[in-house]
Amino acid sequence: MKTRNLLGALLIATSSFLACNNDPPIEFSQESRPRISELEKRLAPYYARIYVMFGLEEQEQVLILNGKEQEMYLVGRELGWPKIYKTFEISTSRNGFGNIKNSYKTPLGILRVKQIYGKGAPIGTMFHDTYNTGRRVRIYTNCSPRKKSLMTTRVIELEGVEPSNLNTFDRSIYMHGASNEASIGSPNSLGCFRMMNQDMADLADNVLRPGTYVYSLEEI
Repeated sequence: MKTRNLLGALLIATSSFLACNNDPPIEFSQESRPRISELEKRLAPYYARIYVMFGLEEQEQVLILNGKEQEMYLVGRELGWPKIYKTFEISTSRNGFGNIKNSYKTPLGILRVKQIYGKGAPIGTMFHDTYNTGRRVRIYTNCSPRKKSLMTTRVIELEGVEPSNLNTFDRSIYMHGASNEASIGSPNSLGCFRMMNQDMADLADNVLRPGTYVYSLEEI
């Protein structure tokens, strides 16, 4: 009971702080969930911020990225409470995080899926930005090739929705599969969000849609 009340208080306080005067507070069920993890409690204020700013639907899911751990969480709600449905291993920029143009850094803040490219394409299909070349390339899983990692399988076009990251689309920041899967789990990209190819295909084909929110954080 104490855990539920603590999380509820945290989320309501967050929503009250962020909301405009006419925005309704977040409603949370008084029914208890079996367990609320420590990570879900840490993610709660970020989920609440998206909820308050953009009015998520009851079943709508978001992605929250933890740069320090090189992980991304698919987060929704269960009985009104934030719940992690899946954790993905990712790779962000080797240059760190930031929103400056030509910095080759991974953007920070709330982003949104603008378009999805490559749905249904075979794993390992190579892309040049959003263009599907139709060519399949080798996926390296146990060693890192000397040549640079290619964009593969799916490409998710992103746009910023906060004043600090509105240049995200112009910076050509994408979420995509990588031909060098051995590099996933550590910062190796030039600003994009790299993912394992099967994870990228499953997420793009079954979960994401234009309008899905992505919260990029350096640390949670």
